[in-house]
Amino acid sequence: MEAAFSLQLDYDSGKSVSAAGYSKLWGWSRSKVGKFLEGMDAEILSSNSSPNGGVISIKQKGQAEDRLRTGRRQAQLKDNNKLESKKGRTGTGQGQAKDTTIDTDTKKDIKTPLEIAFDFEANFNIAWKAYPKKDGRKKAREHYRAQIKNEATAAKFIAALNNYLVYVSREQIAHQYIKNGSTFFNNWEDWETMPQQTTSSIPNQTSIFLPDGKVRFVS
Repeated sequence: MEAAFSLQLDYDSGKSVSAAGYSKLWGWSRSKVGKFLEGMDAEILSSNSSPNGGVISIKQKGQAEDRLRTGRRQAQLKDNNKLESKKGRTGTGQGQAKDTTIDTDTKKDIKTPLEIAFDFEANFNIAWKAYPKKDGRKKAREHYRAQIKNEATAAKFIAALNNYLVYVSREQIAHQYIKNGSTFFNNWEDWETMPQQTTSSIPNQTSIFLPDGKVRFVS
């Protein structure tokens, strides 16, 4: 499931990838990576700018993209289902020793499924694994715990991360200039919307409006 999630991010961002890179990232053999891509109707298209890799292409976009999104969602819910199953077994064992009197008080606070099922560790690990510059993991984890409380905000974080990865890929930002993990995990809300891109008055240049209000000109 994590493989489908990773593939979805790379497809959305247009990131340059390779079978060898996936093999190392997922701990799979190259043949298994190839079979997985084939099963998802995906392929890696090489280009002159990336002779050792390429970008993900979907052969039949409709159903294949649905499978990618399904895999991504299942990866996020996999650990949540395990947690619910464990709680169910524990509750059954404890219930045998409790009073069987029915409680008719319907005014008690009842937690929603999202509040019960949200697994902080699983969601943080997925987000951290997807982030390209892994500096400041401890601080990043603290920022994530302080801001991400349920599946809804976790989904917003992933969307913001995807926007940043698209921006990094589009602007060809060198690795040394990518935000440290701790910085992005603290200020991720700045990337809930993509920076505005307009045509510059200077020939062959484009102006990029960054979230902090600064303008950067690129050729």
